Amino acid sequence: MEGHQGHEPDDRTVSKMTRNDDMDKEELKQRCLNVIEEHQDEIIALGKEAYKTPELGFKEFRTGKLMEEAFLKLGLEPETGVSYTGCRVSSGPKGNGPRVAVMGELDCIMCDSHPDAAEGGMVHACGHNVQLANMYGAAIGILTSGVMEHLGGAADFIAIPAEECVDYEYRNRLMSQGTIHYLGGKQELMYRGGLDDTDMVLQCHMMEMEPGKCCILDTKGNGFISKTVHFLGKAAHAGFAPEQGVNALNHHSQTLQAHARINILMLQLCIMAMSVIIKLGKYIVPYLNIAVAVAAHRTSGFSAAKGLASVVIYL
Repeated sequence: MEGHQGHEPDDRTVSKMTRNDDMDKEELKQRCLNVIEEHQDEIIALGKEAYKTPELGFKEFRTGKLMEEAFLKLGLEPETGVSYTGCRVSSGPKGNGPRVAVMGELDCIMCDSHPDAAEGGMVHACGHNVQLANMYGAAIGILTSGVMEHLGGAADFIAIPAEECVDYEYRNRLMSQGTIHYLGGKQELMYRGGLDDTDMVLQCHMMEMEPGKCCILDTKGNGFISKTVHFLGKAAHAGFAPEQGVNALNHHSQTLQAHARINILMLQLCIMAMSVIIKLGKYIVPYLNIAVAVAAHRTSGFSAAKGLASVVIYL
């Protein structure tokens, strides 16, 4: 379960997770909260430190190291190399209850206009640095307070890479090398078996709230499939032998128009297809080599990722 969706477990669920009755649910919660309060300065500092060094997906080497070192300071032994640049700590064997994972995302986006944007426009404008701080705080509360002694099941805390689908060329290169198999970190984690024993995943996302609200539980998230298409042209003289040429830019434009027409139909099914030009060739127009990433979203809401592009097109 990802996003803001979640439900307070009822008494039956709690009884299945509890190994003994010497502490009730509220006492266990308070013990977690007390430890989190004691470490609040460290938690906030970690989020601010991650904000200073934004990194794109599968490039989060500094941020991944930051999380490893933070876990080590708590006396925890992180598993490294999770989905390439991520890490994970765990309470241990699953036992007789569910395994619940809490995730925080490592990567940033590109937004040149953001006042805090680093070189290349990289910035944590989606608040993933806050996700990491939240996940770290939850790990402190669950793993260092002693509450797991009173609970069945297990808890994992995962710093996961590559949530934003950008930087296609770099990721396609990693895939061709066999370093990764999917463009996204969560999909890569599933491919590697990292969630095979997991019953539930919890994650939060940052968003602006109206006054008086701290969180909401009923938001929706986007799922998508991403493809990369190359349009290759063939040179010919436009005045003497235009029929012998293939204009890649024209073919690309026709494809975009087809997408626009298809979208009219697909939107009835809450599916949105969009394209992002991520690279233009360096030669004259007939030789133009255009790589286009096409993402189809199965949701009524949609968002477009900006790739390494000279042109970004929203359909």
